[in-house]
Amino acid sequence: MISDKRYDPAYCGTINAARVALEALQTEYAGKLAVLESTGIPIHASTHATGGDDPVTPASIGAADTSHADTHVIGGTDALNAMPYDAVPTNLLINENFDFWQYGTRFSATGYTADRWKLTLGTSMAITATQQAFTVGQTDVPDEPTYFMQLAISNAGSADGFFEQRIESVRTRAGATIAYSFYAKCTATTYGAKVRMVQNFGTGGSVDVATADQDITLTTSWQKFTGTFTLDSISGKTIGADNYLALRIVLPTASGTKTIQIAKGQANRGTVALPSVSRNQTDGLRLCQRYCQLVSFNTLAAIYSTGFARTTSIGFPSMRVAPTCTVTSISFIGKDGTPSTLYLAQSDFNSISLIYNWTGGTVGKAFTATGALALKSEL
Repeated sequence: MISDKRYDPAYCGTINAARVALEALQTEYAGKLAVLESTGIPIHASTHATGGDDPVTPASIGAADTSHADTHVIGGTDALNAMPYDAVPTNLLINENFDFWQYGTRFSATGYTADRWKLTLGTSMAITATQQAFTVGQTDVPDEPTYFMQLAISNAGSADGFFEQRIESVRTRAGATIAYSFYAKCTATTYGAKVRMVQNFGTGGSVDVATADQDITLTTSWQKFTGTFTLDSISGKTIGADNYLALRIVLPTASGTKTIQIAKGQANRGTVALPSVSRNQTDGLRLCQRYCQLVSFNTLAAIYSTGFARTTSIGFPSMRVAPTCTVTSISFIGKDGTPSTLYLAQSDFNSISLIYNWTGGTVGKAFTATGALALKSEL
């Protein structure tokens, strides 16, 4: 006769005890997971016996002592720094090291300069923004960045200008704290600037909300500037398209004509400006291309009706919104008839077709179109 263990009291007792123990573990670790998700800080006992059976033993994280402090210096020698701060990029800024310059390397008008960095001139202000290279091996700015931004102010104008990066979505850190850091200097004497953050609610949205300014003084030596802002809640606000949070360096007209230099921008969640962690080049460029792309193409085109010729769809990595298009160069190889002006660029998030006004030629005639496009979906 085969015994059915479901009716064995001893067996059922063992199973029930295991179930109770499992439920207790689930409850315990659900609480710890909630704390980890909200703070990023793992929960463990404040002391550990060396060689003990705690899952997080001092030996397992490289410690030699039997206790640790409640606070730790990021990147320090405490055992809790066994995972280095630079294991994962934490920067809310893109192109933080000024590595990418799809718009060019010299600018003198209001607009985007290095990718994601925008210059706005005050009334009558004259500034020339240029790409500058660090000397290889310099130690004033850490981690060997390749480039920095130079702003040569030749006319201070009658209203302040600013240099900023717009972080997509005004929801970013709303009602919470954000920390920033960057390196800067001026080439002669000193220069007084200001740092502020601005919550912009987009087209048709609520009016901008700006933090109080934080004053900084640039000298002829590279300095690291750090600070924090507590952002307003967006409760009750109206949010429209193209909204953003901006980290803004204000260039006061009162500070006169100077040449200033800026490197290694950082903005991160929390109350401490973390050490800047650079992204790899592939990830950095792809993030920039969400807002700006230079696209080369070689595709088919055809006269599809009298007076019009059209290219086939030209694909590219997805952008923030359907981009505006500038045709920087185009040639039609083997064409029938004569192209005139660009009639329409039909685009979506990741493709575009060009329609040209066309003189002569046979409807249905196909040929090759080759050239380059500048695509923008900036904030």
